[in-house]
Amino acid sequence: SVLVGVGLTDAFDTTQPAIFVLGAAAVGVVVVLHDLLPVAWRGGLASFAEVVAALGLESTLLVLTGYGSSPFVYGYHLVAVAVALALGGRVALGVASVGSLAYLGVLALDPALGSYGPPEFLRFGLTIVSIWLLAYVAGVFATAERRIRASVLELSRTDGLTGLYNRGQLFPMLEQEVQRTRRSERGFCLLM
Repeated sequence: SVLVGVGLTDAFDTTQPAIFVLGAAAVGVVVVLHDLLPVAWRGGLASFAEVVAALGLESTLLVLTGYGSSPFVYGYHLVAVAVALALGGRVALGVASVGSLAYLGVLALDPALGSYGPPEFLRFGLTIVSIWLLAYVAGVFATAERRIRASVLELSRTDGLTGLYNRGQLFPMLEQEVQRTRRSERGFCLLM
């Protein structure tokens, strides 16, 4: 959406080529991490690389589009919320911390920093607070959703009265035991 918006409006004409290169780099990161990387490698390290790349790309976009006055500051919010929903609240608060520091770094590089007054500094402060707030709210939502999903999954597998596995869970477990028996060449017993 950034590339389409910048392309259609001819905004940021002096840095437009660099913005398009940045967009191509973002697409490249997504393709590598989500399509080319083997599924077995898509763990914590890949998630970490994705978050670092997203924050780096967002910071570079802000530098190319006006530093503290860039209309694209919401990217830090999107990264924090996405991490909260995917990985949980504690990780999201860490990303909110790093995102806030990255935003402060972009502001420190801003050549117009000396000309900003109280309204701009209020906006900067509210941006940082909103990154944290959205990360927290999304983290709380994700935690509650995971808890509910685990509860529903448990209810779908067990009898509510006895806590024993129900028929739906019994057949996959029996199949698993039959396979194990065939591999180990041992018998097993079923007590009902």
